[in-house]
Amino acid sequence: MTSIHADGKSLLYTGDFCLHDTEILVGCNPQLLPKQPDALISESTYGGTIRPQRSELIDQLYNEISYTIKHRGNVLIPTFAFHRSQEMAKRIDQAIENGTLPNCNVYMISKLANKITKIFNNYSDLFKKTQQRSKPFEYKHVQEVERVSDIEEPAIAICTPGFGHAGASLNLLNSWAEIEENTIIVTSGYLPPDSPLKLAKDKHYIKIDGERYPVQAKIVQIELSGHADQQELVELIMHLKPKRTVLVHGDLKEAEA
Repeated sequence: MTSIHADGKSLLYTGDFCLHDTEILVGCNPQLLPKQPDALISESTYGGTIRPQRSELIDQLYNEISYTIKHRGNVLIPTFAFHRSQEMAKRIDQAIENGTLPNCNVYMISKLANKITKIFNNYSDLFKKTQQRSKPFEYKHVQEVERVSDIEEPAIAICTPGFGHAGASLNLLNSWAEIEENTIIVTSGYLPPDSPLKLAKDKHYIKIDGERYPVQAKIVQIELSGHADQQELVELIMHLKPKRTVLVHGDLKEAEA
């Protein structure tokens, strides 16, 4: 978060935040923030949403993956290159290591995500204490590759972009969506109207070169987001008691909620 003080006035800008810890990052601590700013500019991405406990969502993720792998299916997990890819890869890597998930082929397919992972490994002191060791994002069970052709099925594919509109995400969506044994896991709570993932989830078909193809794969949305939900947004505002609050980075219905 960013706090600005000038001419006797103060402004606090949240950016994207959450109060709860994730697997790799410590949540925001409101006690460390300046109280009663003249203006608070806060994100409101999930202003109208109350999510289940993160532990419940992760259990659901593992259950979906385990079932699919047991039935020799593929799991597609579209993610964003920064933070979300690394967190998902670390989560699955540790789950295989401790026996929560079965041993299987796991790939992170993204040139950009792989570059970001190298940077993360150089700044391990910025992550949770449990991750503060030399190169915490070197995986035992996740292979970092750059092309879809590098994977061996059945597999778990963590790939970009997160909305599935191009690259490896779109390539595998088009390849795997028609197969009943496969599962596509959407971890974002928001999908833009033109997202192929939204079309597949809501309308149950995909478009390839203008032709419609039915979606037989299971599509499940598990919101493992790094954004605060309604409860955390309210908690932050009630704690800070700003003189004025401006909500940004959210649909109007989410901000009004």
